Amino acid sequence: MILYLIDFLILIPLALFIHQMGHGLGVKLFGGAISEISIGQGQVFLTLKKLKLKTFIFMGGSFSYLSIPNYKPIKKIIILLCGSGLNILSIVIALIVMKILPKDQWLILLLNHFVDLSWLVGIIALLPLALGSTKLDGLQIKELIQFHQAHVKSEKKAS
Repeated sequence: MILYLIDFLILIPLALFIHQMGHGLGVKLFGGAISEISIGQGQVFLTLKKLKLKTFIFMGGSFSYLSIPNYKPIKKIIILLCGSGLNILSIVIALIVMKILPKDQWLILLLNHFVDLSWLVGIIALLPLALGSTKLDGLQIKELIQFHQAHVKSEKKAS
């Protein structure tokens, strides 16, 4: 029972935070600035500078940023992929920590749960779906690719 509380109140929000920070790193990579990172859904219950924690802290997250210099759709795709990319990196780090640190049962159990939850966050984000009005990263990537393909086709017809 206590492990499920840890999952919902600490590990899932941590995996979501890492995912959103991955997007933030992608934005910084292209010279943009983050305007807000939100973890969860519902009403904001805590604001720490640009980070907003919401009531249902275990249910998704979002980020928004200011303009990116020389914007191109490929930059947005890379930013979207950076979220799952940082989840993968955090999994690798957790696996290394499991090999290096003493074999404490609770620590191993928590790290295993973190690996599983971070993997789920990273994979689910890449699905081409919308949850209500929120488009997952995968759907945004799909739409950017379709838009780019349609734009290329219209340029070919015009020339």
